[in-house]
Amino acid sequence: MEVDLSSILHALCQSADISYFDGLDRERLNSSKNSLTALLPRDLENFAEPQLNENTILVLEDEFGLKAAIFWLPNTAHAVMAGPWIDKEWTIDLTSRVHTLRGQEAAKHIQDYVVGHKPPAALFMRALQSILQSCWGHALMLKDVELIPNSLKTTLVEDEFFNRSEVSKQYMEEKNRLEKELLDQVRYGNAQEAWKLYEQQAEMDMKAVFSKGPAALMRKNLHRYNVLFSSAVSNANVHPAYIYKLYSYMYDTIETGLSNPNLGHQMAQMMIREYCGLVNSQSLKSYPPLIQNAINFINLNIDTPLSLNVVAAKCHVSPSYLSSLFKKSTGQTLTDYIASRRIDMAKSMLERTDRSVTEIASKVGFTDINYFTRIFKKQTGITPTGWRDSKRTRSA
Repeated sequence: MEVDLSSILHALCQSADISYFDGLDRERLNSSKNSLTALLPRDLENFAEPQLNENTILVLEDEFGLKAAIFWLPNTAHAVMAGPWIDKEWTIDLTSRVHTLRGQEAAKHIQDYVVGHKPPAALFMRALQSILQSCWGHALMLKDVELIPNSLKTTLVEDEFFNRSEVSKQYMEEKNRLEKELLDQVRYGNAQEAWKLYEQQAEMDMKAVFSKGPAALMRKNLHRYNVLFSSAVSNANVHPAYIYKLYSYMYDTIETGLSNPNLGHQMAQMMIREYCGLVNSQSLKSYPPLIQNAINFINLNIDTPLSLNVVAAKCHVSPSYLSSLFKKSTGQTLTDYIASRRIDMAKSMLERTDRSVTEIASKVGFTDINYFTRIFKKQTGITPTGWRDSKRTRSA
């Protein structure tokens, strides 16, 4: 019976949760549901095929762990590919680096991929090599090639402001000390102390050297702090999903909202307030693991129907046990916590967006606008529309 090599390779890749492409043309890659294909060079076919022969498996890898294996099959006139995949567990630090170095689009492609995928087992490459060697009848060499996608070249430019040789050792030591204290205060959720330290740093920076343009300098400085703050908050046991959401929001705000350095100072204050607020609202270090899991489940599914029974089933405990431990750990019932989180999210959306009150109510899990308005007023003493008006009047 004739063996269908392509089917075998398809099955191997499927078992490892890796895509398989019978050809490297861009139209074929773009039709894939694998979001990582967008990060490959546009001319992948021309890039890879000249480096291939029947003795080689080309293993592409970039600095963030994006990998792909490209090779010839016997009796075919074109190369095929297994991948791409991410070869490491994803962290907020890595997300931040990709976002800063290659932009929001690249970070989104990777985030979309890692939500539903895990790194393949080390056995995958050995199995692939073994199958191909049996088909070719001889050993195949793995050839590692550094992958730098030509459509997403690194955009980070070293900031001469932070790397000028004339900046004294004493200045750098003091700057590093202040920065460490600043990040500690953000990690503890202490916005007032964090802002004082930031102002000290900002004063030092502006006295140290001249820059090409204040707005451009402030933008790069804010992007740098966005990365540092997201990393600091991750050490406060805040769920990565919340951190990435705030990081992305701040990245977009810095890019679109900074027209002069005076706004940059306000933006830095907002960034510190937001990250410290995230620690104060989402850090779960003091809670037992069961309560941490319950709170994370609630916050990540706040727009869905939630109840004590639903959360207890997700945590694999009885409703009565969860209810008792939740009240003991947090000082409030699980039902009250769900309501307060929904109202907190609604307040943020009322202040930040122009969505209608009805749409916001739906986004935070309320199906009845009248019930939403009643709960909102009970917790805040004011209607949702009144809340929005008061916040915008204050900031005007």
